[in-house]
Amino acid sequence: MGQSDQALLELSYLGKYLSRMAQSSELRNDWACLKTQRTMSMTVDAWNLLGDLSDTADLSRSEVLEVLIRFSMDMGIDPAEIKTELLRKVAVPT
Repeated sequence: MGQSDQALLELSYLGKYLSRMAQSSELRNDWACLKTQRTMSMTVDAWNLLGDLSDTADLSRSEVLEVLIRFSMDMGIDPAEIKTELLRKVAVPT
């Protein structure tokens, strides 16, 4: 088997693997979308508030973020504007 045949075979396996991954991921979430895992950073205060929200809603932290993100997009919310207003309340210079 030549190198190009081997590369095509590997791409075929990769495609099948990704397809299976997408199908199984779609079945495991309410949005029927492929999930991904990423590292994020936030203040400890924000982490604790996110925990409070998730406890109150009986959702995971990632589910709360998903809902808030989708809601913000749906409502046309401008995060930069909201950040400025929130920082004004705590007197942190922007």
